[in-house]
Amino acid sequence: MKIYEIEISREALDKMPVAERTFLLAAAHALNEINTLIKFFRWADPTADGAGNDPHGVQARGQLVMSLVTMRLLVGKLHEAYELIRKGYLANQLSKTFNAKLDADAMASLDALNKFFGKKNYLTDVRNVFSFHYTPDQYREQFAKVPQELELAVLAAYDGLNTLFEFGEAITTYTVMSYLEAATQEEAISKLREQSLYVHAHLNRFLQAVVSEMVATYVGATLNELPHKIHEFNAPSSLSISIPFFVELADELAREAAASQEAGSETHG
Repeated sequence: MKIYEIEISREALDKMPVAERTFLLAAAHALNEINTLIKFFRWADPTADGAGNDPHGVQARGQLVMSLVTMRLLVGKLHEAYELIRKGYLANQLSKTFNAKLDADAMASLDALNKFFGKKNYLTDVRNVFSFHYTPDQYREQFAKVPQELELAVLAAYDGLNTLFEFGEAITTYTVMSYLEAATQEEAISKLREQSLYVHAHLNRFLQAVVSEMVATYVGATLNELPHKIHEFNAPSSLSISIPFFVELADELAREAAASQEAGSETHG
């Protein structure tokens, strides 16, 4: 794999108009977050090709929870990334300067995003309730609707980091299902996955295009034309990666977990 390291000078950033510089920095940050979360979401999937040996199915249950948690965070960040475009690019009139410089693919992605977020969608619904907020009232209202036969469990280990409160995720997921008008957990996950992958692809294409054009405009060269260093190394295949929930803790993590538990016992004892 080749990675190109391109230096962006502070002097060039200082010379940019405030609106452009602010959007550029925020867009770069947003791209890092959504691209990181999309990787975590894929690699925590218990059905991924890289999933390891799991004879009891316990690791898969932990990975499913990680996948759902990551999906809700991703949904929230995708929504916020579009809000950045709406408030920092469209409302700030940057579109009048840069739209004409963008290629047809980038403009098609902007149009797709405007249409998607211009109407009711599952991502906004989930973001507003589940991505960043813990709302006791929501659980109070929805708990009565949870079927009696829903399986609830705790998968407990010798340390807090490896204890999975599966029942909390089961009830949260059931509550999300009601927002998505989904009959099953699989249907709810499918709906969110489909919309998340669609929006991520368009956000990634549009924001990277704008970042590249802003750099070209104010630095004087495109990212491909700027001086760079090349780093070559063997990167793993994405298909070989699977993130487990349950892990044997290394000495440092084990000590931290034990110290946390001891501190808690002293505080509450």
